[in-house]
Amino acid sequence: MKKFPLYFLLLLLFSCQSCQLFDKEEDTLDPQEELAKLPPITATGENTFGCLVNGKAFLPVQGFLGANALDGYVNSSNKFVLQALNIQENYNLNIQIIDLNSFSGDLTISTTNVLGDKDLVSFTKGDNRYDDLIAGELNIIKDDRDSSIIAGTFTITFDTGNGELEISEGRFDLKY
Repeated sequence: MKKFPLYFLLLLLFSCQSCQLFDKEEDTLDPQEELAKLPPITATGENTFGCLVNGKAFLPVQGFLGANALDGYVNSSNKFVLQALNIQENYNLNIQIIDLNSFSGDLTISTTNVLGDKDLVSFTKGDNRYDDLIAGELNIIKDDRDSSIIAGTFTITFDTGNGELEISEGRFDLKY
């Protein structure tokens, strides 16, 4: 009967190895496996989006009550907006360029219009919002306003205050 506590502790130890405490961490992700989850780079209005957030695939996942997981457009005043969210991972990426016609591709150089509106690049992960850019590039592959198609690639690095958050291999192809 005295061996019962020892057996119980051993059983508890082995059963904890399969619990949430030992889940796969982001730093143990297979880079090729995560990259393979992203949609291909296209420029035909496929309504696709994907990127890697610190090596983990971020794809749009629709929220409750039909909230759009992916939205983007270029309006008549040349403002470009891209917003993607994943309700499961609690990710939200927002890119707004005030004047796409004068945009250089460098996301760290912000432009301002006559109304005082500024370019905006932010990423939200849970309750944390990041908008302190270290580096960022947005390459527009296709901007066809007659067909309402905008497509491109991007990379962004944010300062989190505790290190960096890297968004890489970004791609989008939108019909608006």
